[in-house]
Amino acid sequence: MPLLYLAKVNLNSKIFDVYDKKLNLKDVCDDIYNNIQIGSDYMTTHEDKYNDSLGNTLSYTKRSTYTFQELEKIENGIVTGKLVRSFNKPTEKLDANTNKMIVTYNEENVSIYFYYDIYREMITFCERQTFGYNQFMEAFTYLLNKCVGRYEFQIFLQKDKNVLEEKMKALKAVHKVNATLIPPNSNEDDMNDLRQLVYMQQCIDTNRICI
Repeated sequence: MPLLYLAKVNLNSKIFDVYDKKLNLKDVCDDIYNNIQIGSDYMTTHEDKYNDSLGNTLSYTKRSTYTFQELEKIENGIVTGKLVRSFNKPTEKLDANTNKMIVTYNEENVSIYFYYDIYREMITFCERQTFGYNQFMEAFTYLLNKCVGRYEFQIFLQKDKNVLEEKMKALKAVHKVNATLIPPNSNEDDMNDLRQLVYMQQCIDTNRICI
């Protein structure tokens, strides 16, 4: 079962205006709901390493681009969608002219589905093998700030157990559930039937290990 993360969205800028009642937090949330959209991107680069066919450690520049995709705005300030990471990864291919293997780079994509309750200021998501929660929060923060330019937001993981349980109970609806059904192991009756087969008796006679 995947690990579910809950992140808190904080308003960093103009927060004192909220305290002084010069700014209504609901108006800020309305701006988020109206302006969060597909179209912006966030790019990062860092040096990474891989081993070639001879076991040598080589380095290359990994470039990642993050975008919102498949956004859906639901009533009551709920936004669902996918945060997509596109990145380059070293691989090899056969050069048809020289019949030698050469290093090339594939463009790969991985996405994280999220559930963003704007008025409760929380985002629920699961991390992926090549897309961790720190990358998710960093990219989501940047894209959110880019979509809603009037304010500045910061996102961090909700770690307080009691607060986490309270907010999980506040989720209003589950729109889709994916389930994998795994058949049970064979029962003892099936195993007894198997033991009656001729080849199983032959295994016993030859002192081989049997089920």
